[in-house]
Amino acid sequence: MILVPVIDISCGQVVHATGGSRDAYPPLQSGLSRSSDPLDVVSGLVRLHRFGCLYVADLDAISGRPPQSAVVRRLAGHFPGLRLWLDAGIDTLESLEHWQQHDACIPVIGSETLTDPAILDILPGSGSLILSLDFRNDRLLGPSDAIVSPQYWPRRVIVMSLDHVGQNRGPDLSRLRRLRRAAPAVELYAAALEADKAHSIKAVFATQNETATGVASDIPGIRAALDAANHPAMLFVDGVSSIGSVEFRMDDWGVDLAVAGSQKGFMLPAGLSMLGVSQRALEASKTSTMNRCYFDFVDMMKVNDDGYFPYTPPTQLFHGLKASLARLEAEGLENVFARHYRLAEGVRR
Repeated sequence: MILVPVIDISCGQVVHATGGSRDAYPPLQSGLSRSSDPLDVVSGLVRLHRFGCLYVADLDAISGRPPQSAVVRRLAGHFPGLRLWLDAGIDTLESLEHWQQHDACIPVIGSETLTDPAILDILPGSGSLILSLDFRNDRLLGPSDAIVSPQYWPRRVIVMSLDHVGQNRGPDLSRLRRLRRAAPAVELYAAALEADKAHSIKAVFATQNETATGVASDIPGIRAALDAANHPAMLFVDGVSSIGSVEFRMDDWGVDLAVAGSQKGFMLPAGLSMLGVSQRALEASKTSTMNRCYFDFVDMMKVNDDGYFPYTPPTQLFHGLKASLARLEAEGLENVFARHYRLAEGVRR
């Protein structure tokens, strides 16, 4: 999972986008910054988390007005560690070549402003360009070839529903599913948390390390995105193949529920799972209406107080777990993580 913060700039300031009515966007007011100045806003984002990239929408350029080139150059100069995904109303090969000269920028080709069909010829499979499929009221803005022909798509595609922006409507999930089926290898990006103004999303679930591929998710980045959106959703983490193997900091990263498995980092046969639960998640479980029997926090804790379990425990695995924990403690977790990183790099290289 990759988290990409977004800012919309117009007339030298960051604005609050709502519903795609760009001329009516007010200056941004956020607890992350003292003002709507782009440097101030991005400084707040960077303090929150070490993001690797930032999506910048130059609304003036997109609307046909003079671009905010000076603002973009200031951002690139002040934040050299950020790659800027820049949507600057690129419509021709000439305007694309202009932004390709800036090493800090990855040009975003918005279908809304695309007028030169020659750009479609250089998009397929590109890792240095991003295509934004811009929709308004379920209608694609721009050339139809950009949507009906996935062979024109680069490696990364943004699915933008302009009329959903800031309207508590979230992404168009049915459209995302159709696009995923059409191009399963393409990375798709869409907004979700910021659009959920009613806070209907109760929890965000992420797999820290995908077992089959070794692809890792940025767990502290997800927490940072939740905080930046001022969203109360809890953070649940599948750490079956990561906890005990790579760095995981439940409290520091604001994780509310984490599950680990005996068969990975704990070096045991399958059959035992461990669950870490925050106080917030415990409180939420008291008001949950979902029926459950096998694992109820209250039943588990009540019996644990007497040193036992509400069902027959896998005693042999507990003996193995004791030995595994002693081995991890003797080597030191930092050394374990460094060893795993070294071996992984050996495979990757």
